[in-house]
Amino acid sequence: MVTTIDVSAFIYNLHGKPSFEVVKQWFTFQRKVLFDLYGNFFDDKDRFRIYLYLCKFYSVKDNLSMLSKQKINVDLGYATLAANSTKLNNYSPIVDAVLDSLEAEHFIQRRGISIRSSFRCSLLTAPDYNPQTQKFTSNADIPCNHANLKGINHGFIMVPTKAVTKERLRNTPGTRQTWNDRRLKFLLMLYAHCHIEYFGGIDKRIVSINPAGKMSLDEGFCYNLNVSPSAALTTMEWLLRKGEFVPVRCYFLRGVYYGDVGKCKPNPDLKEHIILRPKYLIKHTFDSLEMKKIKGRMFI
Repeated sequence: MVTTIDVSAFIYNLHGKPSFEVVKQWFTFQRKVLFDLYGNFFDDKDRFRIYLYLCKFYSVKDNLSMLSKQKINVDLGYATLAANSTKLNNYSPIVDAVLDSLEAEHFIQRRGISIRSSFRCSLLTAPDYNPQTQKFTSNADIPCNHANLKGINHGFIMVPTKAVTKERLRNTPGTRQTWNDRRLKFLLMLYAHCHIEYFGGIDKRIVSINPAGKMSLDEGFCYNLNVSPSAALTTMEWLLRKGEFVPVRCYFLRGVYYGDVGKCKPNPDLKEHIILRPKYLIKHTFDSLEMKKIKGRMFI
């Protein structure tokens, strides 16, 4: 079984063009949904992608996903607007069935369902699941906000909106082959372990890269995604080739990220590590005075 891959060819070139982009917009995705907790519920080829798209347009402040049913159908390629038309007539039964199932199993709650094009829904705190009975138990009594998700130890992922485009979720054979569910879930889980202030990127205990450029993955990370280490490394290499993540040589001071090699002066107290960094970095994470200093020591 393959347990390491050589990523030395992907390590950030100090003299190359910038590989990273700081973006303002991000959305919340519940970590619990990524873990293999719900039997085969999210194995459905449409359910995970539509749920993810609902999350992308979810406003925590308003407790509302800002998507109409028409937008879901058209954006994700389940239906097409007629020429010169602004109203969809051929709503996909697939989308209807997915939304019905997400509501029935307590992932969403509909609001304003009297007019199809005005469909709106609230996202609910992800339900519990009993694998023996295959029954879902609602957590709708727990408001789906950041404080509560932290408080019940479910946690949430801050996902840059640019990392999950409608083109990556579209209902076409080519898209489903290129951006399959495993790759999408892998991308999301890596963002779950991104902590710029501590690691300069992805937690080095999750993605480890030795000085020779050999990468290995934490077994628990692979287990949570229900994939073998070998399959996980294959997915990782694909994401590297796509430029979604880039290994960067970094300095650490007393075990905490200090800055990028080439952007700050070396000294005996600094220790070098190779860290995996996502292409898209969220501006919000650089708001503190200390993080603004760190940003000045990064290739972004």
